[in-house]
Amino acid sequence: MARMSRKRGILKGKGAWVTGAWLLLSIIAFCPFAAANGQSRLFVFHDPHSPHTNLNSGVDAKHLWFEDTSRTPYSECWYYLFLGHDGTIFFCHITLARLSSLIPAQYSLDFNLIFPDGEARFFGDSYKKSMTEWKTDRLFVRLGNNVLEGDFGLQKLHIEELGYHIDLEFTQQVPPYRDGCGRIYLDAGKTNYLDITYQPSLNVSATISGNGRNAVLKGWGYSDHVRQTFIPTDFAKILYAFRIRMGDLFMTCLEYFPHPTFRTPRVASMIVAYRDKILHVSHDYSFEGTKWHKDPPTNATVPSSFKITEAEDGFRLEATADGELLQRVDLLGAVKPFQKRILQLVGIHSYSYVFKVQVSCNIFSPAVQGLFSGTGIFEAMVSD
Repeated sequence: MARMSRKRGILKGKGAWVTGAWLLLSIIAFCPFAAANGQSRLFVFHDPHSPHTNLNSGVDAKHLWFEDTSRTPYSECWYYLFLGHDGTIFFCHITLARLSSLIPAQYSLDFNLIFPDGEARFFGDSYKKSMTEWKTDRLFVRLGNNVLEGDFGLQKLHIEELGYHIDLEFTQQVPPYRDGCGRIYLDAGKTNYLDITYQPSLNVSATISGNGRNAVLKGWGYSDHVRQTFIPTDFAKILYAFRIRMGDLFMTCLEYFPHPTFRTPRVASMIVAYRDKILHVSHDYSFEGTKWHKDPPTNATVPSSFKITEAEDGFRLEATADGELLQRVDLLGAVKPFQKRILQLVGIHSYSYVFKVQVSCNIFSPAVQGLFSGTGIFEAMVSD
């Protein structure tokens, strides 16, 4: 394709989550959802102590598509992770966000590309609406020369940035999954929600060329598609996301720690898959930090190593993870200087910490027993 101009948003050496910055900017002026409603109950889509015996969650092809809605605020994000057999790591966010009629919609891509020799490239950019395209009757999203398309049978991601041509093809190893109805509701009328569709384990074929590299790779992948009708930091000030492959065992955990205006202290979801089946789903497992990373400039403290334990219905799991910080991302980094000063004057800060983790997991269940080990990605986002 011909190269097109765009609004630049690259933060060299830091990565850039452009949409995250705009989300934070709008907290002050446009969407005091949680604060305005006082302490509220979360209408979570699952019972934390449910037996999780029905794993047929009715996933439909449309759960991958962009939803045709004019709501504000509203955002959708497609997340993809690739762990190559050779040690290559790639993960990205494709985000479409509409925050207010007073703020232009944001269309952004960020990705991290880490090679086995240690070289790491980080990218983030936002795109003019004229450079974007999406469909509402199938999965198709285009941002500049970057395209995501396909269905649950095959998804293709093409990226042309930083002098690289990256092509990834994702096919299902484990069927897609939606927990319960797939939504967390933030109000009794069920008008505001967080909607998640998981693809817990994917086979991936990849080609990466450019900047003196030319590689054809195989590996494992994970993906999720999130829709939300509220400003994320109105819901949770802390988010942990953990995705790991350990041989034939795959595990993903998402942990939200809701804003104090909600009575629910923690919303957690863990999916464990083995080979081509979902083995276990839990919402009340234990997560315990064992080592902590303190960021002196911000005084933020996040776990760099941790322990996860679960014991329910004949299923037992104990996993330990040791992390190495890959990058720290200032989510306000792409905001214009005067906007950033306003946010900081009122005490708004938000950072994401990305760790590469080595994991050891001991598991016992009727289907699988044994000790597994592997590599994954742990992300912690902290806002105030």
